[in-house]
Amino acid sequence: MKPLRVGFVIDALNPGGGTENQLLLLLRKWSRSDIEPRLCTLHDTKLEGLDDVSHLCLRVGRLATPKGFLGLWRMSKWMRQEKLDLMVTFFRDSNLMGTLAAKFAGVPVVSSRRNLGKGYWHTPNEIRRLRFLNGMTQGFIANSDAVRRYTIETEGVPEHAITVIPNAIDLDRFRPRTNQERPELLPSGFLIGCVANFRPIKGLDLLIPAFAQVADHALKPQLVLFGAGDTEPELRRLVRDHGIESQVHFLGRRHDVPDLLPHLDMAVLPSRGESLSNAVVEYLAVGLPVVATDVGGTRELLLEGGLGSLVPPESSEALGKALLALLNDPDRRAQLGRDAVASVKKRFAVDAVLPMWIETLRRFHAGEPPPA
Repeated sequence: MKPLRVGFVIDALNPGGGTENQLLLLLRKWSRSDIEPRLCTLHDTKLEGLDDVSHLCLRVGRLATPKGFLGLWRMSKWMRQEKLDLMVTFFRDSNLMGTLAAKFAGVPVVSSRRNLGKGYWHTPNEIRRLRFLNGMTQGFIANSDAVRRYTIETEGVPEHAITVIPNAIDLDRFRPRTNQERPELLPSGFLIGCVANFRPIKGLDLLIPAFAQVADHALKPQLVLFGAGDTEPELRRLVRDHGIESQVHFLGRRHDVPDLLPHLDMAVLPSRGESLSNAVVEYLAVGLPVVATDVGGTRELLLEGGLGSLVPPESSEALGKALLALLNDPDRRAQLGRDAVASVKKRFAVDAVLPMWIETLRRFHAGEPPPA
């Protein structure tokens, strides 16, 4: 079967963000006999290890500027020159420019949906714009059933037009612990980790008082935070207010998280909103027992609580109680870890997810309905 020539448009494709990391993984892992990828970015992007991927960098800001309109014309021309079979868009600005450019070029568009949260991610004006663009879109791909339902309800997308494909994880990078030697960077004690950007939606201000509830536990727990962001000063103040400075460790943004996660003992995600958390998938992949708030697609990830503890969002008390329960139950922690590794391999391994993308893109290109 002839490979599909697919263009991907995204604001920028630098490692670090969840969506960016997902697209980079797909671009690197797709067999070129199935997908011949092409890439367009709105802002500066340095691609490494993708020499066979044609890349147009527009370096534009807002669409409603002379430079923006020029970028729209250049993108449409690029689509025709590359003879694209299909275009896939990510993020707000790229969705706007990519959909319009594809319309002018006569290329079918598939739009990715990877967030939810009316009033946070989507303002009323944004939703109106999405509804307008959706009339030019061939199909949609959501990364969780929660996002699928939200998109149908909020944007009015027909149920048959949106398919769920979960985030993939590279299991060559995220492996369960194979030795007991802990890196010097990490403190001693029972390590509870959290990987998150320091933003209000990630709920780290709820995690600090929750951890304070268990700080005196006999296992001598330590909280290890991987990330950075605008709320860091507030979080450090909360740590001081609770008198737990010696037990909370701010490690900043790191590129070696896959190497450090297996040396933790437990993981937590206190978010106020998620679509499908890459962090939780990574926790599960290395065999960590997880405590997470019941938001977005997290319930799907944890199989209704079968792979970890789900707690209501916005409740430090509930979060603290769930942490304490796992601290007190080593047998359950061990069982959760074993079950998590097996589940991730079956549901989120690259070999499981890539065929879903290929089948879905071919179906949208052919204009076929989804399988019953």
